Amino acid sequence: QWADLPESGIDIAGRGSHRVYVKKKVATE
Repeated sequence: QWADLPESGIDIAGRGSHRVYVKKKVATE
């Protein structure tokens, strides 16, 4: 259950989305 994170340009579409979130988070930081 991941919430939408428009600020990060991430749109939760299903399982494995957290992986994209982590990748984006690492890339941002």
